Amino acid sequence: MGTLSLIVFFGVWQLSGNYVKPIYFSTPTRVLHALGSMLSKGELLPAMWQTAVIVVLGFGASAVVGIAAGLALGRSIKLRTAISPLISMAIAAPFVALLPLMEIWFGLGLLARVAFTFILCIWLVVINTYIGVASLSASYRELAESMSLSKRESIRYIILPGASPYIFAGLRISAAQAIVGAVLAGQEVGASGLGGLAGNYGSFFQTSHLIVTIVASTILAFILFGLLRFYQSLRSPWIHATGQG
Repeated sequence: MGTLSLIVFFGVWQLSGNYVKPIYFSTPTRVLHALGSMLSKGELLPAMWQTAVIVVLGFGASAVVGIAAGLALGRSIKLRTAISPLISMAIAAPFVALLPLMEIWFGLGLLARVAFTFILCIWLVVINTYIGVASLSASYRELAESMSLSKRESIRYIILPGASPYIFAGLRISAAQAIVGAVLAGQEVGASGLGGLAGNYGSFFQTSHLIVTIVASTILAFILFGLLRFYQSLRSPWIHATGQG
């Protein structure tokens, strides 16, 4: 059934594209031709690599800092009360408007693009982590006390595993934001990676090439989601087994 739906989809796409100007719409055959052209010119793979580097650095840093901050907020009601309004303000801020600020602070290089991706990703990780930690029942704390665990051992063996469904949910959402942030930063800050290609092809109305960059970005997202799922299966296998994430 899935294969048939794909055949119908691409068939309708191909037929409908023949009746629309290429500047507005493309077809699968034109997209494949554009893909071959971009690969033969050596444009696509280096651009994907540049975007992947931004994603890994920005998302990785946001995961580490966000989980640590979320743990601190989840374990301290006073800290959560004091910081929550600031987090709400940060989430409501128009992140696209930060791009010029990143250019002023960090220039037009890799650091500005990573910083923007980091800022775009971190809040979802922080919020999901502290909600997961704060929602743990008293039985978790009692378990840690009964086992005479230190604070570090309690975090490692009780709190993080208990909050892991929330943490991994936040990481998956944040991963999608990382792809968006890396592409957008590449388009606006120094014209790099898939974002730079998208901006270049879009300005010349090369729709087929633009669709290739969109598909390439989606492929990167699927790879990142797959890696997160794999790590989750290793780190917290009970989440998938119990249907929690």
